[in-house]
Amino acid sequence: MDDRVLVYRGADQPDMSVISPEADVWQHIKIPQRYLASNWPIKYSSLSSDGRLVAIAGRRGLVHYSSTSGRWKSFGDEAQEQSFSVRGGMLWFHHVLIVATESSKSYQLRLYSRDLELTGQNVLHREILTSPVVILSLVDNSLLVYTLDNTLYHYLIVPTPDSIRLHLCGSITFNGIIASPTAVRMLSWMIPTSQKHLGDPVDDLSVATVLMVVGGQLILLRPCKAADQEVKYDLQVFADRIEFCWIHLRGIGALENSLWAYDAHGMRIWLNALSMEKRASEDVDNLDVKESVNIPLDFYPLSVLMDKGIIIGAEHEIATRMNLPFVMFRHTTSSHLFLQHILLYYLGTKQVKNAVQFASHYRKLVYFSHALEVLLHTVVEADAAQDESDNKVLPIVVDFLDHFDVCLDVVVGCARKTEVDRWRRLFDIVGNPKTLFEECLSAGKLKTAGSYLLVLHTLEQLDSHSTDAIRLLRCAVEEKEWDLCKELLRFLHSIDDTGGALRHAVAELQLEEMPV
Repeated sequence: MDDRVLVYRGADQPDMSVISPEADVWQHIKIPQRYLASNWPIKYSSLSSDGRLVAIAGRRGLVHYSSTSGRWKSFGDEAQEQSFSVRGGMLWFHHVLIVATESSKSYQLRLYSRDLELTGQNVLHREILTSPVVILSLVDNSLLVYTLDNTLYHYLIVPTPDSIRLHLCGSITFNGIIASPTAVRMLSWMIPTSQKHLGDPVDDLSVATVLMVVGGQLILLRPCKAADQEVKYDLQVFADRIEFCWIHLRGIGALENSLWAYDAHGMRIWLNALSMEKRASEDVDNLDVKESVNIPLDFYPLSVLMDKGIIIGAEHEIATRMNLPFVMFRHTTSSHLFLQHILLYYLGTKQVKNAVQFASHYRKLVYFSHALEVLLHTVVEADAAQDESDNKVLPIVVDFLDHFDVCLDVVVGCARKTEVDRWRRLFDIVGNPKTLFEECLSAGKLKTAGSYLLVLHTLEQLDSHSTDAIRLLRCAVEEKEWDLCKELLRFLHSIDDTGGALRHAVAELQLEEMPV
């Protein structure tokens, strides 16, 4: 795979393609051989927010690709390509590539346009730096640049009539806070809403809360002004052994201001941990942001698809052949639903209203009922392992499910995947399955009613004449649900080896007289 870039396209696919391991969700983009031959290995890559532009950089120079045109652009003059190396990263701002470069011990930020040829003469803007860049970060139109001399620079990206430039708004040093600048692996910040809309960007650094991953520690630096008006920071450590993290500041309401981090075992989530307004008046010394959710994963996560409720990632597979003296590796795409984990947190803390609001964002997903079914199954199994008087979550989950039309489907789907000895407790809370069967008939959910028939049979609640099965069969015939009719006839045959129940149903509905 060293000769190509793989771009995940599952977010643009239908819902089922995202969760199907067989779906082809990767775009393979071959890297120009000329560039690879001179500059292997690849050290940096960058993907634009819309997924259309890709940039990569090896030992020297860089190349970039547009999925719209299907073309790579590279330096026509090899001397210009070999005159610099990328150090500190690259970021796309719309069609402009922001690059941190090093050339003969001089350090620059360069802006290249995708629309122009890659040459030294077509650099849109150059910003001279006194120290190598460690990491770049882009938040809206603010560029954050953290350098090896432990300084954070804030630039505003300013479009001009014929070009684009960087405007330095301010800088601040983290001496005494960050001991080793090279250990910083992730950087972002949050600005209070009032400052973002009404304030001067020059003041952003003095009010921004800075988020970093430093040597495996996920830390938050909250600003506070000392008596001399100098900005100081209170350091808060969220977690250790963190490899990388995501922040979600706006979008899905219940997930706004949430923090997601991966620690090699699973995804750790802090809900509403980054809310600026909520914590503005709180005493930082008494501030204790507790981890909300921990999701174990058996694959390596690559991204969180917030709008689809899925964590996607990759894992490797090993293949061996008797006629080959080596082992072959290939990667496969894996995914994990996170909806049920967030819902379980809200319901476990009796926040039913928040759970309903959160779930409402996802109710149109084709696998929404599956996520609710997994939630209910998890709670039923946990309930069985505890004393009934100790577990108060199951009634809350059932109350939550009543807010959604798929409730009846979810309950019977969960029951059929659960041990029969758990059913008594489940239906004590949900309601008599005979009543639920009647609700399905009234609502016209014939297939769901068919599933409840199996439950009624297992619990020995069907009468000797199979009246309920015949009623459902009559409805299925009227609605011309022939597949369901076939299943019901097979069911009647299975519950009576003599065939009496089947003959009775056929005679009752006069099925033999129906035209073929």
